[in-house]
Amino acid sequence: MNALRSGVAAIPGGYEYIPTKQGICTANFLLSGIHWIVRFALPSPIEPMDQCLTLSQLVPTSNSTIETLVQGNGPVLVVLPSYGRDGGSDFDEFSALVVRAGMCVLRPQPRGIGRSTGSMRISLQDMADDVAEVIRKLGAARAVVLGHAFGNGVARLLATTHPDLIEGTILAAASTQGASAETSETPFIAGDPSRPESDRLEALRRGFFAPHHDPRPWLEGWHPATLKMQRKAVEEAESNFFNKAGTAPILQIIAESDPFSPYQTWRTLRDECGDRVTARIVADASHALFPEQTPFVAETVIQWLNWLRNTPQPSHTPLATSHQTSIRKEEQNHV
Repeated sequence: MNALRSGVAAIPGGYEYIPTKQGICTANFLLSGIHWIVRFALPSPIEPMDQCLTLSQLVPTSNSTIETLVQGNGPVLVVLPSYGRDGGSDFDEFSALVVRAGMCVLRPQPRGIGRSTGSMRISLQDMADDVAEVIRKLGAARAVVLGHAFGNGVARLLATTHPDLIEGTILAAASTQGASAETSETPFIAGDPSRPESDRLEALRRGFFAPHHDPRPWLEGWHPATLKMQRKAVEEAESNFFNKAGTAPILQIIAESDPFSPYQTWRTLRDECGDRVTARIVADASHALFPEQTPFVAETVIQWLNWLRNTPQPSHTPLATSHQTSIRKEEQNHV
């Protein structure tokens, strides 16, 4: 993982903290008239010091207020979470690794989560517009946007309708139209705290976690009101919204065991968008992806971001990591 330790980016105030699960502290302060909430990990005497300072800023839009977690300095990566989940703990470790590599990570919280407010009767386009306002008002001229699972639909619409803001799009464990009806129902079982725990765990195993991975941590972290809002927006969306992905380069991260993206759909995005798509397959992972293979996902993202920053035109450039393989090789293995 030397690629992830190639540099340490500065953060507001010059603080440096270790990403660790030993403990989390919070603090509140005013900076330039803006109220910030700071979350940071307690330092460990074993690991080398590294920044893990996360600031929380409220971003007003025309009809909402979007809480955004801000971490690091550098080129901007915006992370959009999956169905009914927030941009917090699911991405803490991933964000820390990307920040170490010299990026600034913005994690807008969907409406109904944290301090994000606004009408809960909105479209996917409204969700994309919320994110566009976050990018504009936090001073990022252009950003790379990562959409995880459900978030891939918002990321695609954002890239299509706000192309001036998008430097690149990352679709991680993207939901596809090839998912079965049974699979498509799993988020609404897992994300319903009124259901028996056994039913929710079974839904998580079927829809989100590869064999031998513990789904129990994902019993927490669901936001039913937001999940309902997002489900309604998808039901009312154009049938082809999955096909929209703007014109910027795309990194497609496929979880090998993801039932929301069956093998037969793996080449669909490349067929539609051509050579601007770089596709990578992560083994031993399913739809949840980030809690299953965080270091490998982070390494893939960092490599692609470095390529994007150093390549003048959006052409497909092969990448290689020890944990991933190309779609071409996977197709040969399935023949």
